[in-house]
Amino acid sequence: RTTALVQLVMVSFALFAGPCVLAFASFHPRLPSDSCPVTGELCPSAKERMVSTLTSVETGAPEGFNYILQTDDYIQHNVNIPNGFAAFGAYLQTLDEPVKVDTQRQIREGDLVVSHNIWNFGGPQIGFDILRYNCGVAVEHWDNLQSYNGSLYGDIPQNPNGRSMVEGPKVPKIVNTSTTMMNKQVALDLVTRALVNGDASAVEDNIADEYLQHNPGIADGKNGLYAALGALAEAGLVLRYVKVHAVIAEGNFVLTVSEGLTGPEPGSPASYYDLFRIEDGMVHEHWDVIEPLAPMEEWADGTAGKFTGFPAYVKPESVPPMSHAMRQLRQQRRARRTRQ
Repeated sequence: RTTALVQLVMVSFALFAGPCVLAFASFHPRLPSDSCPVTGELCPSAKERMVSTLTSVETGAPEGFNYILQTDDYIQHNVNIPNGFAAFGAYLQTLDEPVKVDTQRQIREGDLVVSHNIWNFGGPQIGFDILRYNCGVAVEHWDNLQSYNGSLYGDIPQNPNGRSMVEGPKVPKIVNTSTTMMNKQVALDLVTRALVNGDASAVEDNIADEYLQHNPGIADGKNGLYAALGALAEAGLVLRYVKVHAVIAEGNFVLTVSEGLTGPEPGSPASYYDLFRIEDGMVHEHWDVIEPLAPMEEWADGTAGKFTGFPAYVKPESVPPMSHAMRQLRQQRRARRTRQ
């Protein structure tokens, strides 16, 4: 069925895709610009195109596949799937259950669109998918998937406060570009200092007292985070971040992509995707997906790799250091909370 679908998609792509899309197929897929190489126009409705593509993965309808580069140049970072559009179609044939997907929220920065999804992709999963677009065509894909037991919608894991892994605000609040960069600074400061370097003061500096948590193993509030980390350490379990690879933001939503370790000491390779909602310079809400990774020698031949390929403008080094005034304001806030 999938082989026939791929053939149908190729025909529909040639017949119905716009002239900008058709011309793009002859260009190198790693153009750094968000603009069309022919018209210079920005990608139209990239978020809607991503939803259309995800819907086509579920239903088999060809329309959404028109928005994927249908050549071997399609770059794939899911470590189970080789590069190329045909390899993706072949992988779909291997799944025992029908694919289901339900998009919960999206953010876009530049030519990257992030989608937070409920999946049935070989079993129930919560996931983040990232597509890089050029002229409305997806040319590169990253994802992170966390499996759970039970039915697709009825058993989505909840934290001790009854908060599920996907509920909460759906749309980012956009003020201006300077505020978005400040939000990137907050998220990167929290992840780098607290989770990579183990500096507990970063929690007080960056997390609001009214902190909502969607990780099913952690209760709301900073005390819930401290308790969970302490319980993991006592049980000899690892939740360790080693390196941040990307910081993607739209308004007050910031996604960090990190490499680390999880499981029993000394830990096994894992990928951490963390989405933060930031208000007034503090983290107020957190969603995450943790994917244990197989050893690299078990990855699919031809995959582009889990953490490679992110554009320079979302790499951590693109985020300027937090200003001295901002750090002073944080110290004052912490001092006030300590006095209270």
